[in-house]
Amino acid sequence: MSKDPIVDSASSGVPLTSAAPALTTAKAPLDAIHDAVQQARNLRQVLQDDKQRIGCFLGAGCPLGIYDAAGNKSVVLIPSVVELTKRVAAGLVESDKVAGATSTYRVNWDSLCNECKPDDGKDPTVEDVLTELRTLASRRGTAEVLGMTKKILNDLDDKICALIAEQMRKPLPGYRSSYNRFASWIDGVHRDFPAEIFTPNYDLLFEQAFEQHPLPHFDGFVGSREPWFDLASIEHDAIPARWTRLWKLHGSINWEKSEETVNGIKVTRVVRVTREAAAGKVMIFPSHLKYDQSRRMGSWIMGACDPGAEIRKWPKQDDGPVTSYWSF
Repeated sequence: MSKDPIVDSASSGVPLTSAAPALTTAKAPLDAIHDAVQQARNLRQVLQDDKQRIGCFLGAGCPLGIYDAAGNKSVVLIPSVVELTKRVAAGLVESDKVAGATSTYRVNWDSLCNECKPDDGKDPTVEDVLTELRTLASRRGTAEVLGMTKKILNDLDDKICALIAEQMRKPLPGYRSSYNRFASWIDGVHRDFPAEIFTPNYDLLFEQAFEQHPLPHFDGFVGSREPWFDLASIEHDAIPARWTRLWKLHGSINWEKSEETVNGIKVTRVVRVTREAAAGKVMIFPSHLKYDQSRRMGSWIMGACDPGAEIRKWPKQDDGPVTSYWSF
């Protein structure tokens, strides 16, 4: 039996049908959607599997994951990009104040900051400034831009990179830190395949932790006096599985561009040094152009070197997990 229609008294007796009741969907209980505890167990099982390939991508927040001896507060061993920008700017001021100095680093820095300031009004970071600087320095022609010649721009670039390297050149604390625990975990499982560490960081904290453990590792360099990046060693992958691979995607403060003449032929390559890299030759890419610059490292290392190629191999190889972390 149908219900009587509703009649609108303000109209000419036109019947209106009643609205259908709204449908409600019962929500599934949380444990039917995602069991965090079970997922943690699954991840732990995979990471402990000695038959699978494993890679870890560890980002810029790792140095901030170093806490004091009591484990209560980060010691901020290496600053974040915002604090790093402030320290670089302060370092430029100090350089200009040195007795006899004729540089105008801070004035030129401020000009670049004003030029590349984003629309949202936020202060640009050192990466923003270097991106603007290197874009201007790589242009055609010799005309000045913002009152700076190409030489002034390149000198400022070298100074900024030197100040960045100074901030990155910090050792691990004397007590056991997150880096030391990570090295112990890597060495604790004897795998059929080497563990591979990918990082955009250009400090030397992973190297120090591995050497303190001690944990054998390979970063693509071979040789004794001035180890050089050897593509063949990477391509043939003949290094023992117990050697952890360390791939520094954006360079390192102990990588240096080397140019020398051998048997009348000019040879350009990247070498790893134990001293401080020479001014203007340190191989780090702290700008938004670093993704292109790191791929172009091949033109400096016997025509074909790309640390990032290792991480691009993963989809083509046997299944294996890649874990990604901003910090510990």
